[in-house]
Amino acid sequence: MAMFDQDALDAFTREVKTKYKGIVQGLNLELQEDGRGMYIRLLLIGIRRSQQGKGHGSEILSSIVRLADEQNVRVVLWPTGVFGADPARLRGFYRRHGFVLTGSGDMIHHPEKKKAGL
Repeated sequence: MAMFDQDALDAFTREVKTKYKGIVQGLNLELQEDGRGMYIRLLLIGIRRSQQGKGHGSEILSSIVRLADEQNVRVVLWPTGVFGADPARLRGFYRRHGFVLTGSGDMIHHPEKKKAGL
C-alpha cells in the first residue's frame, strides 16, 4: 500500500474537485492524528445550491469513506450551520452514511473491518 499522508489526501481532494467541477464549491480534508491514530478531518463538503438533492454529496462522502476504509483511518467531522446548512439535517445526512454522534458533538465513521483473506 502506498504511503498515506497529507499530500496523498490533497491529491484525492483535487481528483474529486476535478470530477465534480461545477458541482462542488468547496471540499476541505485534513489528515490529523490523536491518541488513537490517524484520521481524516472532514472540514467542508460544499455543493452548489443548484446541484443539491441530486446525490452528489452522497457520492463524494462515499468516496471519502471508501478512502478512509482502504487506509484504515477514521473520518471525523463537526456538523455546523456555519455555511448556512441546518445542523440537524446535516447530522441526519451523516448518520445515513454510517457516522455516529459522539458526546463532544463530533461525528465519526470508523473504518470497516476487512475480512481475512479478502
